[in-house]
Amino acid sequence: GYIGGTASKEVLKAAAANKFSTVRLAAAFGAQSQDAKTATEILSLSLDDNDAGVVKLALRSVVAKNLGAPLKLKLQSISKAAPTEGLKSSAAAMVKNLK
Repeated sequence: GYIGGTASKEVLKAAAANKFSTVRLAAAFGAQSQDAKTATEILSLSLDDNDAGVVKLALRSVVAKNLGAPLKLKLQSISKAAPTEGLKSSAAAMVKNLK
């Protein structure tokens, strides 16, 4: 399930910066349960992650929350410099759909 409650915003923001990728994955998914502002903050961190799995889940959360426009610059960056072709093409498709 989703992480909820009044403290969840700060918990998820901290989780997005955790040293363990499994915790960062949970934060990227948990962003879906947050308001747009909080989700954008969390996903901004997740999209910059050095773990491809975290970035992949963050991209899915961006779609689920319809946050492509506020994160467009991050998506453009991923479309050019992601560690895998799959991430690059996913981000590029998302940017294309924003136009």
